[in-house]
Amino acid sequence: MRDCKTDDVVLHPHRSAVLREIFDLYVEGHGLPSIVAMLNARKEPSWSVGKKDKGNGWNTAYLHKLLTNRAVLGEYIPMSRTHGGINETSKGIVKPDHYPQAIPAELFARVESVRKLRRFSGGPAEANVSNLFSGSAFCTCGAPMYFQSQQKAGRPTNHKSKLDGRKLSYVSGVNRSYLRCNNNRRKHECENNKTFRYESLEPAILDAVLAVAIDDKKFTVPDHVAAMAANVAEAERLLQSKRQNLQSIVDTLGEHFIRALAVKAAEIEAEIDVEEAKLREMQDELSRQRGGANPIEHLARVREVKDSINSEDKEARYSARVRVKQALAFLTRSTFAADGVVTVMLQNGMMAWRFDQRGQPIGEPVDLRNRLDLHRGLPGPAKMVDDVRNRMEQPARLVVDPSEQKWKYGS
Repeated sequence: MRDCKTDDVVLHPHRSAVLREIFDLYVEGHGLPSIVAMLNARKEPSWSVGKKDKGNGWNTAYLHKLLTNRAVLGEYIPMSRTHGGINETSKGIVKPDHYPQAIPAELFARVESVRKLRRFSGGPAEANVSNLFSGSAFCTCGAPMYFQSQQKAGRPTNHKSKLDGRKLSYVSGVNRSYLRCNNNRRKHECENNKTFRYESLEPAILDAVLAVAIDDKKFTVPDHVAAMAANVAEAERLLQSKRQNLQSIVDTLGEHFIRALAVKAAEIEAEIDVEEAKLREMQDELSRQRGGANPIEHLARVREVKDSINSEDKEARYSARVRVKQALAFLTRSTFAADGVVTVMLQNGMMAWRFDQRGQPIGEPVDLRNRLDLHRGLPGPAKMVDDVRNRMEQPARLVVDPSEQKWKYGS
């Protein structure tokens, strides 16, 4: 909208609040259908205008557009289309501060990471968030673990007696579900046919992660670290826009040499070198300040809602399980092996636990800090070892007088 006095483009207060709510809900774990249902249930006016405004309410396609549109960061990307065409293509130019910024760069980046994470989620079990481990549980072959429900509490079940064939019926008292390798289920390149009782693993894994989260002071992230992370994300965004603009100029020079563009390209390249150096310093300082800490918002989320994940209140239970599932996907990675052992590791490489198929702990929790030798064969991203190495205490280097240095080669 435009300011009636200055005619400047300004943010619409109510729409900005709704937009921020959409981003926050998505990061917390709510899917697009869930957010659409919330907005439509409270009769939140949609943002269609003119002929498009048919009173049809919000839909998932529009939410996806909002969550992926970099205009919320204030960026403007000029588009072009061929004469008579309908598909637009980017000109490769980015104007970083063309609009007022409605969403912080850090929050936008977190939404992108959540979208990547959710490629492992989905399916019937997600309607009621029955499986808190979707997105964080994998077989040793790399395939996600498939959630298989065999019995629902309160649901009538009919069967025949094995003794005389009589028809019997009863009401199940407990849920009975299992996790199994999705590749093996589809008979695709995996021999791990073990099934793991879900109802035994859920409380065991939650209790293990929470015990460390609550007792370890290293999990606390001060406010200044959060502000520093926001500054790093914003610097990365501005640097990326300059890189795109430079690439656009380089592509143009490849077709037609224009002296003014060549000079501009050299200026932008020099600016990028300076800003990259500053960004590296900011990232190093952020890494030092964070130390071995996990994202506090995810840990706090698990702590706050753990008691509500099995609530009798349907809405409270759904909201709690959504938040915990999202937090576990960010915090942990679990590997299910053919020998029936489940290994759970914090994604920052600090702690690991082992459980059997019934959720019983195997041995004591393993403190992985400063123990790179124990990381071999454990679940987690490949760069985890490098992250742990960077956090390890480094021995002080002795200062050597150059005059006393003995060279192996040369004079």
